[in-house]
Amino acid sequence: MDNKTEIEKLRADCQALEEQVKLLVRTELKLRRTQAELIQSREIIEEYSMTLEQKVEERTKELSMSEKRFKDIVFNSADWIWEVNENGRFIYCSEKVEDILGYTNKEIIGKPFYYLSLPNEAQRINQKFLKIASKRKPIKDMENWILTRNGSQVCLLTDGVPVFDDSGNFKGYRGINKDITYRKKAEELIKASELQYRRLFESAKDGILILDFNTGRINDINPSLSNLLGITKEETAGKKMWEVIFFDEPAETKSLFKEMQKKEYVQNENLCLKTREEHYIDIELVSNVYTAGRKKVMQCNFRDISERKHAEKMRFEKEAAETANRTKSEFLSHMSHEIRSPLNAIIGFSDLLVHSVEDEDQRSQVNIILNNANNLLNIINDILDLSKIEAGELGIEPAPVNINNLVKNVENVFINKIKEKGLSFIVEKDSNIPAILMLDEVRMQQILVNLIGNACKFTTKGYIKLILDKVSMHDGNDKMDLSVSVEDSGIGIPPEQQALIFEAFRQQLGQNTKIYGGTGLGLTITKKLVEMMGGTISVTSTPGHGSTFTIELSDIQVPRQEIISADETVFNPRSILFDKAKILICDDNQTARRLIMDVLKYSPLDFIEAENGEKAINAAMQYRPDLILMDLIMPEINGYDAARFLREHDHTRNIPVIAISASYPKNEEQKSFQSLFNGFLIKPVNLKDLFEMMKKYLSHKAVG
Repeated sequence: MDNKTEIEKLRADCQALEEQVKLLVRTELKLRRTQAELIQSREIIEEYSMTLEQKVEERTKELSMSEKRFKDIVFNSADWIWEVNENGRFIYCSEKVEDILGYTNKEIIGKPFYYLSLPNEAQRINQKFLKIASKRKPIKDMENWILTRNGSQVCLLTDGVPVFDDSGNFKGYRGINKDITYRKKAEELIKASELQYRRLFESAKDGILILDFNTGRINDINPSLSNLLGITKEETAGKKMWEVIFFDEPAETKSLFKEMQKKEYVQNENLCLKTREEHYIDIELVSNVYTAGRKKVMQCNFRDISERKHAEKMRFEKEAAETANRTKSEFLSHMSHEIRSPLNAIIGFSDLLVHSVEDEDQRSQVNIILNNANNLLNIINDILDLSKIEAGELGIEPAPVNINNLVKNVENVFINKIKEKGLSFIVEKDSNIPAILMLDEVRMQQILVNLIGNACKFTTKGYIKLILDKVSMHDGNDKMDLSVSVEDSGIGIPPEQQALIFEAFRQQLGQNTKIYGGTGLGLTITKKLVEMMGGTISVTSTPGHGSTFTIELSDIQVPRQEIISADETVFNPRSILFDKAKILICDDNQTARRLIMDVLKYSPLDFIEAENGEKAINAAMQYRPDLILMDLIMPEINGYDAARFLREHDHTRNIPVIAISASYPKNEEQKSFQSLFNGFLIKPVNLKDLFEMMKKYLSHKAVG
């Protein structure tokens, strides 16, 4: 091979090598660029990797927080959160189910949706669920009554939404069961309350009107008010209060409505309601305002108080009558006191004259004065007794009473009168009646004297009969029921008059007062006394054939002791002589003082006179008497205050003080009276009582 060829070949090899070098250079450049790109990519990848890790970490934290938040919500929720699959079986159940039903969530998972529903509700709940699920609709406010583990029932309110996967396939429901048992029971109570209110509203005796607070339009009216007004419920529809309710004028009703709007509570007892028939009824109106729903309503109660108003009127009239009666009683008591004082002198001096006058004609005249004075005293006693009974100041004081003596005493009162009229006095006494009974002897004798006195007065021929019958014995023969009758053959009493004769100052119609006299008080007092003894009195009578008054007394105590008969002989003031002593007589009536001194003139007594309490105190402090006879009602210082002063001082504290008065101590004075006085005598003073009282405190001797 020649050189040219070799050179060409070498040149060609060099070119080829140059191309390879260039290729290598280019390749190196590419590699360098690729390396740079790789480095850059690596940096990007590294940066992205770091960002991705951070995001994954952050997302993981978010998911963890979300899961915790969900668990916290589920745990703290009062509701039961659940999820069911497309077949309606539980695949998730929050632990709250145990608080509500008593079952654990594990016991519920796998069970159908209607599990634990009430037997009669299970099928309905299942069908309702399937119907909703077939349409893939949300479950909204479905109520379901469930049986708990302990057998009680709870009501659950179910809300749920359908669940779908990423492909849109239906996978079931997820939702909440809320326990609304309390609310349901509250609703039932409200319904029951509303029903009860409606029943009360419909059956209330008071009329009730329900109004719109703002307009006064009638919302409702109950039957009682409809009947009261004489209108129907339909007639009130759409009307306002003042178009239906009338007092005097519609404008007055409207004015009243405005007042009820302003005050919201009104009570008015002085309204007169006008009915459809134009009758007027006294009513009490009470209005209240309350909220029903979101509206204010006004309830007006109408109460018919006609009877109460009438009763108040009657009570007022009764109180006025009682006040007048008390005034009358006080007046009678005062007048009897004023009359007793002069009677005290008349009867006292007449008693003295009877024993000192020797001429028979003069003695007869004195007896006439004495008898008439005693008759006047009996009338005054009747008036005073009636006033005391009406004032509640007269009491019954049972004590052992010899029945035979009681009957004998009453018989002695009328023996002369009965002989004068030629009547027969018959006593029929049951032999089984005990000899002694616990009675108020004074009041029992007063009753018999009144009844026998009437019989004697109205009987001109025939008889008067006193009948005592034992009705029964009981409590081991310690008590008995007694019947006492006074029968006569007199003029009789017409049936229509028999109730009236027991009223005060009432006498038989047509009775001739000139012939029979009387005040019309005897039977009134008798009836009141019998009732105070716990008994009853009745009358049977036939005009022209006589009358029978019967007293029935129950539970009379039978004492186990004897009673000494009282000495009924006429008292002679000369029969008792007191030893020498000083007597202080205090009375503003000079005649009364003179009477006592004349009665006691046969005894060697020194008398000190005082006309009022002040002088009595001075005399007692100066003379230190052995006994004081003290009137109670006197000018300046009365007997009570004088006695109180004497009891408070050492020098006079132990001097006996006997009260003498024409009126009895009042109830409120009784307690202090017993501590101030040693005894009490009523004017006109009974001479025997005066001497018996003085005998307790002065030495004396009996004169045969």
